[in-house]
Amino acid sequence: MIRTLVITGGPCAGKSTTIEHLKTTLSERYNLVVIPEMATMLLSHGFPLNDKTLSYHFQKAVITSQMMMEDSHRLTAEGEMRNTIIICDRGLLDNNAYSPGIVEKVSGEETKNLLNRYDGVIHLITAADGVPEAYETESNVHRYETAEEAVSLDERIRNAWVGHNSLKVIHAEKDFQHKLNLAVEAVESFF
Repeated sequence: MIRTLVITGGPCAGKSTTIEHLKTTLSERYNLVVIPEMATMLLSHGFPLNDKTLSYHFQKAVITSQMMMEDSHRLTAEGEMRNTIIICDRGLLDNNAYSPGIVEKVSGEETKNLLNRYDGVIHLITAADGVPEAYETESNVHRYETAEEAVSLDERIRNAWVGHNSLKVIHAEKDFQHKLNLAVEAVESFF
């Protein structure tokens, strides 16, 4: 059985830490594959994003790269004997939070078909919304949003996934370990 899940949320929601925790916690029971966040991967490898004229091309690169990676990992997972979890560090529809309708335009797919690419979506609420003292930008060179901007972006990302029949929202917690445990429970609920 293959399950494709999205871990998403606003800046400083704990996505990277949660994915690492899932790998550590679940890798003995499941074949766990992680598809990295495409925007960060492209920016980290020199993709120029220095003005508005490149915004469309950047989004197109993110979307097409993500679709290719997801499809390739699904094909590879079909040969795996154990239950497989494909974790996407952000999903396609996250891009609509930055540029509404861009995913449908680039992919040529309807929103419902894009939602159906994923068995589940786990949205982690940004620390800026609930534990503002924990919000920081230092741990990610590509994180530049103020706390207020992070909350707004978090809401847009969450709204991009409205309509998915398995959207689970995990709120910011002072006890981050509790948030991690909730994420593990959410992932395991798909099996």
